[in-house]
Amino acid sequence: MNLHAVLVAATLAAASLIFLVELHIVFRGGAVKKRYFLLLVNSIFILLLGHLIELIGGDTRGAFSGVRLLYLGSALTALFLLFFVADYCNIRFNTSLRAFLTAASLLYVLAAWTTDVTGFLYASMSYDATVTHYLTYTPGPLSHVLRVFPLLYAAAAAVILIYRLRRAKGRLRKALGIMLASVIMPHISEVVFYALSLLRQHRANLYTTPYILSAFVIIIYYGITRYDIDADTVAAFAAMDTISEPFILLDEDMRCLSSNNAARALFPWLRELPRDTPVQSHPGWPAELSEPAFSGGNASVDFEPEDGGRRFSATINPATVKRRGGQALWSVLIRDITESANFIKCLEEAAYTDTLTGLYNRRHFSEIAAPFIERARRAGMPYYFMIADIDDFKDINDAHGHLAGDAVLRGMAQVMKRTVRPYDILARWGGEEFCMIITDIEEAGVLRLAERIRREVEVYECDYMGKRLRVTISGGLARCDDDSDITEITRRADEALYSAKAGGKNRVEMWAPRRPEPDA
Repeated sequence: MNLHAVLVAATLAAASLIFLVELHIVFRGGAVKKRYFLLLVNSIFILLLGHLIELIGGDTRGAFSGVRLLYLGSALTALFLLFFVADYCNIRFNTSLRAFLTAASLLYVLAAWTTDVTGFLYASMSYDATVTHYLTYTPGPLSHVLRVFPLLYAAAAAVILIYRLRRAKGRLRKALGIMLASVIMPHISEVVFYALSLLRQHRANLYTTPYILSAFVIIIYYGITRYDIDADTVAAFAAMDTISEPFILLDEDMRCLSSNNAARALFPWLRELPRDTPVQSHPGWPAELSEPAFSGGNASVDFEPEDGGRRFSATINPATVKRRGGQALWSVLIRDITESANFIKCLEEAAYTDTLTGLYNRRHFSEIAAPFIERARRAGMPYYFMIADIDDFKDINDAHGHLAGDAVLRGMAQVMKRTVRPYDILARWGGEEFCMIITDIEEAGVLRLAERIRREVEVYECDYMGKRLRVTISGGLARCDDDSDITEITRRADEALYSAKAGGKNRVEMWAPRRPEPDA
């Protein structure tokens, strides 16, 4: 069998395979987006049919009829390859650009189809049975332009694929890699054939591009079906980048399948993380988002990244992809809740903090005093309740105004706050009164602490509008080591306070039960 017969048989085989691919797309294409890919496969079938007719044309006219079909298939293949790749990679061509590219392809076909009249492609043609393809020619004025034209479309498609490959991961990256190789290889063959033609080394006319193109379009189809990634999925991945909130897709082994720009901005190390490495193995992954957080289905987890200063909430949702055996996936959507968390914190502080002094208010003091006392009681520790009242505070307001009184209260709060121990509870009781619960200390020690507070207040000077204001306090202490509740303890401390006031002010007294008066 000579080379010509081999080429005819190879062309028939390639056309048959392409036809089978077309049937499979139509009836079993599944998730593959069919529109442009089916047009691409049809175009290659037309190219192969033209190539076959050129091989068996029998004379110059018959061979050129095949060339017409071949150039029609070549133009449509280049056009629909670009459209398919752009659509697959979610690159949207506007109507004007589509019209321009289509019109350019039609002009390409027109120049090839009318070359026997215009000589654009071939200045002259003849039939020579001694060469492989029988049709020989002399290049016309547009011959080189028409040779390069399909390569420009293929180059544009390759650029789009490379652009998407830079950010693709996992299965999508494999599908795009196969597609890029399938786009490049047939056109390398075309470049080689064109270069040999320019060097006048093409006497045998061994044109292999149709066969390579047929093989690689089958590989493309295998790639996009094997990895189950179609244009809609690519569009979904591209749409992820339009989401302003970080979004991460993990597989069942906690490996990152995909992430959007916002996620990579929050976790820059995601760009360099190896595909087969679980995200929780990186120190930058929040400890709150470890595997147990993914074990209970839908979940919402709050966390703070390493640098701190911000607070986030991650919503975790499970999903299953219907592939062979099924594959569990996890979607992680992250929201910045710093502002709302700060707002809630402000509300909480407003609910339990005295706005003037920054100490606990009376309401919150009452809420936390009961469990505090209960813990002390269970531990068998005595605790003490103290009420401190500014002496003659009304004189400050009358002499200098209420703003001066506010300044004194703020200063007093700071003096007492830095004097008491960190684990004692200090609050503003109301007006010019402050209260505290002191525990884990003996009576002598609590008296020394109370006396130290009194002395610190006595020497403190409040600077108000250039005036140095000084005040003193009186304090009442009550010890509790029985079952008395907070109301009874408060009453006892009040009695001790009144006793200190009556005893001359600027002093602290410990409550003691009154001795019963002797019978007359």
